[in-house]
Amino acid sequence: MEVDLDAHIQAIVDNNAILEAARCLFLKTCGPARCLWDRFDETPPVTACGPLTPALLAKVLRQMSLEGLRLEFVNGNKSLAKLFREELAAQRMALPSVTVWAYPHPMMVEFIPTVFPNLRVLSLTVPKTWSDLTAIASELHYLNTLELREKKWSLYTLRHVLEIFPSIRRLLIDGKLMDVRVSDLISIFKTMPNLKNLSFLGEIQVDYWDPLFGKSHDFALEFFKQCPRLEKLTRYHQIKIYRPVRQENRVIKVEVAEATEELKFSWNPYTVV
Repeated sequence: MEVDLDAHIQAIVDNNAILEAARCLFLKTCGPARCLWDRFDETPPVTACGPLTPALLAKVLRQMSLEGLRLEFVNGNKSLAKLFREELAAQRMALPSVTVWAYPHPMMVEFIPTVFPNLRVLSLTVPKTWSDLTAIASELHYLNTLELREKKWSLYTLRHVLEIFPSIRRLLIDGKLMDVRVSDLISIFKTMPNLKNLSFLGEIQVDYWDPLFGKSHDFALEFFKQCPRLEKLTRYHQIKIYRPVRQENRVIKVEVAEATEELKFSWNPYTVV
């Protein structure tokens, strides 16, 4: 709970033995939900964080040399998430050691390049306004791995969002793609010249009338043929990893293995280059 965070931070603040040893931090809090049905809920209401909590959290983060950081403020858009962003801006805070940053909130992303200037890996939920992404993309000079989350993707959204990050080498798309034609889907990724590793976390529902409907192996084969730099295609919904077998710069077949790897790029910083 947000209200308990202050006590947890107080337990480690200025404790150099803990703070200097930590390299990854995953912090998840729960703020006060705002729902019409709350009045029927007999459980005690969730309380927001105290006014000093954001500054205390910022202090602890400054004392650490983190490489990977994930902050998940559930129901915190009007409490901890908002106050913490304001604290970062007020302090003009930067965390240059952080290279992996996961922020599953579709609001207010403009602070990311200033606070995390050396990001290699970014995981976030797609904001409602794409202009927010456009504003930060050119400032993320070292970014090579991107994880994008959307409950349900349209090809229109996917195309326009990826146009903002054309040079990404590793890409994970989290969310459903419904009633798509494979040729239309591939055409989006063909425009990314550096893409080597592509993962789909959610279901891809191919249009029933598409020639590749129900043909997962041919689906992967067509991807590798049309995206010549692609080295790995993962479909976690099927628990499958596909790799091309090439001969004289031509894809002759596809090898298939089970997807037993870590699902999220964002929480495995030591395997992402």
